[in-house]
Amino acid sequence: MPSIEPIVMWVPDIRSVIVQADLPPIKHNEAVAHGLAHAILENSWLVRRTRLGRMPRIKVEQAVHDLVARRSIPIENLQEAVARFRSIELCATRLGVSVPMLTHRLLNLKQSERRLIHPSHLDRMSWASSETIPSDITCVWVEAPPAPLLPRLRPRG
Repeated sequence: MPSIEPIVMWVPDIRSVIVQADLPPIKHNEAVAHGLAHAILENSWLVRRTRLGRMPRIKVEQAVHDLVARRSIPIENLQEAVARFRSIELCATRLGVSVPMLTHRLLNLKQSERRLIHPSHLDRMSWASSETIPSDITCVWVEAPPAPLLPRLRPRG
């Protein structure tokens, strides 16, 4: 079903991620990553407490978005792109992410990561035209009790 906003849903009962089909490639990748991050965090204390009504859902969404941003934009790639480009739009295109995703990553650098990026590289970027919203993906929450613990995968080899 077509939608104005990208939609993603993690369905714990059937352990599936459902993503809107007609998304452009970058939005599709971010939506899939968002759903997978929900699956990764499903058994965390944060999600379990949220499903029990003890934590607000926004805390989970922030944790999911942080996980997606860090895994989608490794610090080495970010460092190279920020040094090379003067606009956040070009930087995002180079990294294969959306401007909101890159903005989130830059606004949430760890202290150790901040040391790797020269402040002048961030200062020269065209931040004014960038969106500072955490994400433009609509995440549909499935009403469900805390999921049974997912089995741990054994490393291959």
